[in-house]
Amino acid sequence: MPDLPSSRTSVYDSRMIDEAPGIRILSLVALLLDRRVPVPLAWIQERMDGAYGPPESDAGDEPSRKAFVAGRRKFLRDQDILGSLGLRIRHLKGGDGDDEGYILDSDAFRAPELYLDATQAESVRLAAALVRGIEGFPLGSDLSMAIAKLSALTSGLDLSTADGHVAAAWSCGHRLAVRAPNLKQTLATLAEAVIERRQIRVTYRSLGSGNDVSRLLDPWSLFLRRGVWHLVGWCHLRNDVRLFDAHRMQQVRADGPAAAFERPADFDNSAWTRREPWEFAKHPAVCVTLSLDRTVAGISGTRLAGARTVAQLPDGGLTIEVTATDLQPLLGLVLSLWGRARILGPPEAVDRFAELVDRVAAAHSDPPEPEEAA
Repeated sequence: MPDLPSSRTSVYDSRMIDEAPGIRILSLVALLLDRRVPVPLAWIQERMDGAYGPPESDAGDEPSRKAFVAGRRKFLRDQDILGSLGLRIRHLKGGDGDDEGYILDSDAFRAPELYLDATQAESVRLAAALVRGIEGFPLGSDLSMAIAKLSALTSGLDLSTADGHVAAAWSCGHRLAVRAPNLKQTLATLAEAVIERRQIRVTYRSLGSGNDVSRLLDPWSLFLRRGVWHLVGWCHLRNDVRLFDAHRMQQVRADGPAAAFERPADFDNSAWTRREPWEFAKHPAVCVTLSLDRTVAGISGTRLAGARTVAQLPDGGLTIEVTATDLQPLLGLVLSLWGRARILGPPEAVDRFAELVDRVAAAHSDPPEPEEAA
């Protein structure tokens, strides 16, 4: 057993502990609660300031011996009382190098294991998100982490209790990160235009070029996905159906009368809501090979549902192939998994991911120390 402090200094008031059994028992629980290895009775007696009598090593005369016996009986009675309340103080005899002494069974303080399927977890996540919005909620940070873990679970990630950072990265990477100052008014104008079939003129900042371009649109559908509002419609500038992020619209105004266009009868809005960012046409298709650890292999059935399984690994991981027509969002997805996913090919994708990691590392590293003048 590691050396234990021998000081008799205690945070407890010995008189209060001895005179109030309830306080004495709670003090005992508090003393043992953070212990991860068994401790001998003498250690407990020293830190309870005589509430359980003197240690046996100090009981050299008859009065001290009687005080030791009485104190030990009191300790055993308190142990039984706690046991009746469901709080077990167990005595481990040790052997083969194990520690001997008393330890509080921490299982009594743990909530029962809760097993949820993806649908149940999503319902809990939505309910928790509503509570988190209450100003001054005292457990806001804990609730945010719980929501992040539920979000990861519903996406197929099988994370352990030590993977909070992965859940946080996943949650952060899949919610709206850029908010326009006038987003509320923009959404109101878009929703009204969709309902009334009224054309709109927008100044749109594309992700690729960063330039503001004026476009005339026939708005067909407005939907929210992973915290980002999207508009699907006919773009008169490109003469094609396109998807637009509402927060990239700098200016939005109705242009013309209601019922100015007809939405095609074969338009399938659900097909657009299911599309992933790397599936939108930005460059020729690239087949990307990914290796997924067991903990994140579940996203092959959610975020990467269109992927082809190349191999199932013995530890439960997967090797898959994903077709990307916009590589950058796929790199971001892999980055959010904190090394649980790796890009195996092609070389272009491997190199671009390495560059992305270097940029992130550089952005979060300390600036170099200035050189001293000679």
